[in-house]
Amino acid sequence: MSSGIGAAIVGGWQTNVNLSAHSGIPLTFPDAGIDPANIGNTSGFVNYGRANLIGNPRLSHPNAKEAFNTAAFAHPVNQYGNSGRGIVTSTPYDNFDFSLMKNIPIGEKASAQFRAEFFNVFNIQNYGLPGTTFGAATSE
Repeated sequence: MSSGIGAAIVGGWQTNVNLSAHSGIPLTFPDAGIDPANIGNTSGFVNYGRANLIGNPRLSHPNAKEAFNTAAFAHPVNQYGNSGRGIVTSTPYDNFDFSLMKNIPIGEKASAQFRAEFFNVFNIQNYGLPGTTFGAATSE
């Protein structure tokens, strides 16, 4: 093994990589209407109310502005909505972190560590979840 100043400078480096890749979260589309099945529940938003599915909610190329086909949903009239749970997934989430470090011995019992950490190295933009409440004025 080499020794000397050159080996002390060049040797002993360590790298770490952290890659997180997520496919997306399943989305469900509740209806914001009060009592869509007309059963007398007027206490506000009700869990059973879902939007009606009238088309294909999936897009071939989802993006930050349009994660799913909003025209594929309609308000149910005097019925429970027919859209299922988790019928579309949100946009994927990816992240790539990198770190570089070197332990530098100081005497026999101590050492110092040089560390450089780089987060989101490729500057990947990850957006929040889209609003899914059909008929709501604002997103979630």
